[in-house]
Amino acid sequence: MRKPNKVIHIFLFFIISFVISFILNSSFAFGKTDITLKDSSKYYGYALKGAAAFKYGNIKGTPVIYGYDKKGKFLGYIFLSTDLVNIKSYSGKPLISLISINKKGIIKGVRVIHIDDPIFLIGIPVSKLYSFTDQYIGKNIRSHIYIGGKGRNHVSAIASASVTTVAMDQTILMAARRFAAKVGIIKPITNVKYELKTYYKPKNWGELRRDGSIKKFVISCSQMGVKNCSGPYETLYYGILSVPNIGKNLLGNYQYGYLSKRWQRRHQAALFVIANGVSSFLGSGFVRGGVFERFHLEQGYSSIIFRDADFNYISYLKIKGAPYFKEGGIFTIPLSKFNPILPFHIVFTFHKHVSHGSMLKKESFQTFYSSYRLPEKYYISSYHYEKKLKPYELAWINDSYYIAALGLFLIILTVIFLVKDRIITKKTSTNGRKKIKWLYYSVLFLFLALLGFVKPSQPSITHLYTIYDSLFVSYNPTLFLLDPLIFILFVFIFITSIIWGRGMFCGWICPFGTIQEYIYRIKKRILPEKLAKKISLEFNNKFHFKLVYLKYVIFIILMAAAIISIAWGERLAEVEPFKTVFYLHFERQWYFVSYAVILIGLSALSYRFFCKYMCPLGASFGLLSKLKIFSIKRYEECKSCKICARSCNIRAIDDKGKINRSECFYCLECQINYNDEKLCPHLLKLKRGNIVENIK
Repeated sequence: MRKPNKVIHIFLFFIISFVISFILNSSFAFGKTDITLKDSSKYYGYALKGAAAFKYGNIKGTPVIYGYDKKGKFLGYIFLSTDLVNIKSYSGKPLISLISINKKGIIKGVRVIHIDDPIFLIGIPVSKLYSFTDQYIGKNIRSHIYIGGKGRNHVSAIASASVTTVAMDQTILMAARRFAAKVGIIKPITNVKYELKTYYKPKNWGELRRDGSIKKFVISCSQMGVKNCSGPYETLYYGILSVPNIGKNLLGNYQYGYLSKRWQRRHQAALFVIANGVSSFLGSGFVRGGVFERFHLEQGYSSIIFRDADFNYISYLKIKGAPYFKEGGIFTIPLSKFNPILPFHIVFTFHKHVSHGSMLKKESFQTFYSSYRLPEKYYISSYHYEKKLKPYELAWINDSYYIAALGLFLIILTVIFLVKDRIITKKTSTNGRKKIKWLYYSVLFLFLALLGFVKPSQPSITHLYTIYDSLFVSYNPTLFLLDPLIFILFVFIFITSIIWGRGMFCGWICPFGTIQEYIYRIKKRILPEKLAKKISLEFNNKFHFKLVYLKYVIFIILMAAAIISIAWGERLAEVEPFKTVFYLHFERQWYFVSYAVILIGLSALSYRFFCKYMCPLGASFGLLSKLKIFSIKRYEECKSCKICARSCNIRAIDDKGKINRSECFYCLECQINYNDEKLCPHLLKLKRGNIVENIK
């Protein structure tokens, strides 16, 4: 074994230079994120090309820039996406963009001014993002825009950035449509003809809940950042009260009859909301100025805000089984703005206190959407609700063939692990050893082909950021479902790491690990044994067993950085070369390419160098492996025997013969050894004992 020499010092120097380079060259997402329309003045010309003069204004509470050409002709409106929508992308944060439309509802321009998605921070060139958004120029906001395919209303997706593609598409279209609804370009969708049925059938609360007449929505304390509270932060129930069967059951015949006549006379629909919890859905704004600031209704492209004139208190409900509620109300809506048979959203906005540091707290808001659709049994209409697939549902359908292939490969691998003790026995000959190695390299190739090149899906530390954000920050687990293969892999890894340790993924599945494996094996195959040993870079055991902890340090630093700032976490995650190799195919800045090439080159000198010493994702799985149920068999003689330790390329066996479960890659080498009656000292000892016994 060699002692640490100048090679490792040169490598560490390159790492430091690399980190400094990409930080200085990736400023797209630095700076403040609470961007306003006025802050974005330098981008107005990009968002509305041809405009020479700009005028600031406000339309129904939304800041707007009016753009004019040199002759004073009006060209269009410019607005900020986050003033209208808050669609979160892969990073858990919105894609802040300037969007412009003209009076006809034609998109005139889109300019992304801030993004935190990992693939764009230091991965895919920003020019590709601009190319994607430029496809929306000239499209009518009333049209259905399709991602993929060919045609007038189709746009090409951003390669290797499917999540960002979907989020960007929704940001552009929803923001543009909501702004157009405020200006009057798009009219509310209320012209669907219908007739409400007048029948009445006594029902209890549970029955109305089960058939969808009443919707329940729960906001937890953890979602609001509140600690030590008993029960949910807020529990809300709502439904359309002006539907006869719902209203009569809730209010009773007399009160419903009185109110329904007034609603009919005023051409109104009525909604009820009741709530119980530590907060108030009515909000402080209602007390101050007659506007309910904490919730509103959205239908189609329109938003409906409630005022005190639209409100009546509810103190109790006559229906059997009604829950206790602290506050409640009836809210009326003009039928000219609302159609009760069409789907709609209730949007709740609550104040949230988010800690920044140990002492300071900053007030922010948390918004929640709850969807409602009136059951079809309550009305007669030619309209029939067609359920739209959610983005993650589309992703699973589109990737169904890849999902099937991955599922098959994972089943094959699981079967191998379940029957490995039957495959590797004392009867395993030299040819049997070769067949097992052939099986190992074949499985590696299958996963490399699928996850590395056909459908790049290399798990990364950035996916742990997404899991953390989904569970503890944005509370949106569906975000992780947008990439089906990654979701399946992480579920599989979590389960198998507890059963067999990290080795099942790191040793058999990881595409970058496979590349390193092949490079090392090719070197040993083509070079003479003496030359191969001479150019190797293997450290002595004392230094090696200390250096393996470097990846755990990297893992802790990256996770801490991501918790503090997702942007910094994404930048530091470039310690992984996965984007460069699999997603961008080395089409990046020179320092990224050089870094990836050096790591691959090091794998020829030292077996899986990156896996052993630097991989933060492997470190996380190594920690999970501490819970491993099954361990590789050991004999008493293993404490002094060095055969398995010498044949363990990943060097997971220490000087005392103990296997480090957090480092073992389950290559099966030691399992083959301890079943070899011509090699294993324990078996040789038993064999000699049997011979002596037979002689006697």
